[in-house]
Amino acid sequence: MALPEELTPDSVGDWFTRELGYCDCIPAHEWLNMLGTLLEWCDVRRERKRFDVQFKGNEGFAYICLAALERAGLVDHGTAIRCPFLDDDGRRLLDWIRSVDVGTVWED
Repeated sequence: MALPEELTPDSVGDWFTRELGYCDCIPAHEWLNMLGTLLEWCDVRRERKRFDVQFKGNEGFAYICLAALERAGLVDHGTAIRCPFLDDDGRRLLDWIRSVDVGTVWED
């Protein structure tokens, strides 16, 4: 499902829960930091990615993460999932993550 038109903490939080399985028991700043890191890693178009750097050689974990991002409509890939690139929603979400204070975005 596409990201909401307007990206607000509430709309993004609801989308995370619905599309990526986010739960309030997960520290929000950890979630956003990791998701931002993954999206940044996918930001270079059609370039073979170095799994050993981002995933410490655990390619299986990398494939699970990339498949989840693709299923959520944030990345796409050509002939292999190991060469992901951001689609429009992935770019919008990365820009939003960069624009918020990750440590306080969902604090009451």
